[in-house]
Amino acid sequence: MNFSFIIPNLIIFCGWIFSVCFHEWSHSVVAYLGGDISVKQKGYLSFNPLTYIHPVTSILLPLILLAIGGIPLTGGAVYIDHESIPSRWMRSAVSLAGPSSNIIAAVLFATIYRYLPLTPVALNALGFLIFLQFYAAILNLLPIPSLDGFGIIEPWLAPSQRTYIRSIGFNFGFILLLGLLILVPNFSKGIVDASLKGVMAFGVPLRAVGYGAEIFSGSTSKAIFGILTLIMLVGFYFHQYICNAHLRYFQNGYKFFTAGEFHKALKAYKHVVEQRPQFYEGWKQMGLVLYLLGKYEQSIAAIEKAIKLDRSDWSLYLFNGNSYAKLGKFAKSANDFSTALKLSPNKYAVYNDRGLALAEQGNYEQAISDLSTGIQLATDNPIILAFSYNNRGYAFYLQGDFESALIDINRSLSIASNNYYAYYNRGLVYLAKELNSAAKEDLVRFVELCQTPQNKHSFQVQELLEKANLQLQKLA
Repeated sequence: MNFSFIIPNLIIFCGWIFSVCFHEWSHSVVAYLGGDISVKQKGYLSFNPLTYIHPVTSILLPLILLAIGGIPLTGGAVYIDHESIPSRWMRSAVSLAGPSSNIIAAVLFATIYRYLPLTPVALNALGFLIFLQFYAAILNLLPIPSLDGFGIIEPWLAPSQRTYIRSIGFNFGFILLLGLLILVPNFSKGIVDASLKGVMAFGVPLRAVGYGAEIFSGSTSKAIFGILTLIMLVGFYFHQYICNAHLRYFQNGYKFFTAGEFHKALKAYKHVVEQRPQFYEGWKQMGLVLYLLGKYEQSIAAIEKAIKLDRSDWSLYLFNGNSYAKLGKFAKSANDFSTALKLSPNKYAVYNDRGLALAEQGNYEQAISDLSTGIQLATDNPIILAFSYNNRGYAFYLQGDFESALIDINRSLSIASNNYYAYYNRGLVYLAKELNSAAKEDLVRFVELCQTPQNKHSFQVQELLEKANLQLQKLA
C-alpha cells in the first residue's frame, strides 16, 4: 500500500460522498417544492449520508463493479411519492435535478482545481473527481428504467406504456445497464469519451484525470473502499434497525401499499406509529389504508393524529373529507374539503373528490362546477385527466343528463383505455338508456379489469364489483 496516496484517495471518496448526498438532496428538494412533503419526514432534506444509503446502489453495485475491474463508488436512493406531485413538468424536474447536481458539483470542484493552491497529487485527485461527476451525469441521463433519464420522460409516456414498464419491473433496467457496461465496450467508451470532453471544457488537463485514475486504481483505494463499505454496513444497520427502525417499517408499508396488500401495509404502519408516535407520515399513510379498507371512522382517527402533528398538509383534510362523505356526515366533509382548498387552492384532487361528494348529495350544479375545475387543473396529467372526465360523467349520470355523461366517459376512455371506473359508469348509463347489451359488455369489462392484486383488498372496488355482478345477474 502506498501511504502517500491516502490523502488523494480520501479527496476522491469524500468528494464523491458529498456529490451523492447533493444528488439525492437535489431530488428531494425539487420533489418537496413540487408537492411531496413526505421527503421532509423521511429525512431526505438533511444531507445526512446515512439517510441515502441503499443496499443495492450503495453496497452491492460497487462491490460488483470492483469485482469486474470498474470504479467501486457508492450510490444512494430516495423514495419520492410521485403521485403527490401533480405537474408532469415538476415530476420530470425531480429526475433532472440529480444529473444537474453532478454538473454543479463538477463546477465546484473545477473552481477549487483552478483557484486553490493544492499539491500536484491533490490536483490529480480533483481532476479524476471532476471526471466522475460528468460520468455520473451522463450515465444517469440514459433513458433506462431505474435511471434519472427514464424518470425525466416517464411522466410524458402513455399510461399503458408506464403500466407495462412497471409490470416488467425496474430491476430489468438495472440488469440492462450492467449488461451494457460489461458486454458492450463501445457503450462504456462512449460515456468515458463524453465525460472527458466535459472535463476539458472546464479547463482541466486530461493528464490530471489519468494520473488521478492511476491513484484511485491502486491498493490504497481498495483498502479505503473496504473500510468505507464496512462503515456503510454498520451505519446502515444502526440507521435502519436501531435509530430509525420506523423508517424501515414505513418503507415496507409503502411497498405493501403499492402492491395492493393493504392489510400487510396497515400492520407495517401500526409498527411505525408505535415506534415513533410523532411521525405524522405514518399516521397519514395508516389513515389512507384504513380508508381503502372501508374503515372510515378509524381512518378519521388516524388522520386527526396526523393533523395534530402537521396542520399544513392539505391532503389530510382531503382524506377526512372523503371519509366523512362516506359516512354521510356531509357538513364535516364540506368543512374539511374547504380547509384543503384554503391550504392548496389549485389541487385538482380536492375539486374532484368534493365534486363527487356533492353529486352524491344531489347538488349537481356545484358538483359539475367543481369537477370542471378539476379537469382544467389536470390537463398536464393524462391519468388524472381521464379520472376527472369520468367523475364528471358520473355526476351527469346522477343528474339524468345521459348524453353529457357518455361524452365525458368516452373522453376518459380515449385517454386511458384501462380506466375500469369508466367502464362501470358507462355501463350504468347504458342501463339507464335501456341499452342492455352495451351495458353488459361494459360491466363485464369492468369486472375483468378489476382482477388485480391492487384491487383485491380495496373496499371501494369490491363494493362496486358486488354491484356490477348483481347487475350482470339481472341481465343474464
